[in-house]
Amino acid sequence: MTGSKAHINPKMLLWARKTVKLSVDLAASKIGVKQETLQSWEEGEYQPTIKQLYKIAHVYKRPFALFYFPKPPSGFKPLKDFRKFFHDYLLDENEEYILHKELLLFQRKREMSLELYEQLETESPKFMLKGTLNESPDKLAKKIIDYLGINHNEVADIKPGYDALNYWKNKLESKGILVFRHQVFL
Repeated sequence: MTGSKAHINPKMLLWARKTVKLSVDLAASKIGVKQETLQSWEEGEYQPTIKQLYKIAHVYKRPFALFYFPKPPSGFKPLKDFRKFFHDYLLDENEEYILHKELLLFQRKREMSLELYEQLETESPKFMLKGTLNESPDKLAKKIIDYLGINHNEVADIKPGYDALNYWKNKLESKGILVFRHQVFL
């Protein structure tokens, strides 16, 4: 017995793969099917089983039900990438996928945080620090130090490691900046 077919919208399958920036080859590998199989699902020639769809939803970090939508959700904004790399280092496709997956998770956590503020009928903290590209790094650093309330004497006395990490994390979170930690396994 091969399992019940999922009868999903193939356009949603293609959209979900592209939003996590996976090639057909890498996506098929992570799902555990042949590249041709994934392409046939995306083209609507065949349907994955429900079990396979659960795997797809996990790999693409999307809710299972999303694949039954008639069209992609409105207002969906792909994450903007502000990273800067030296020219001699580029992420490979798997590293990009892992990073993008984590960014989606962080974005969901941020949305949950905002929902909690709303449910508690509390205003979420507003980020009030401003700077421009024309300002010198020294001037911008001073603005950041003042904004976060950094005490140079306190910083000098902090033990390296978790004590330092917790100090900086607390300073950022006191201004409503969410701090997420991720351990990379490449």
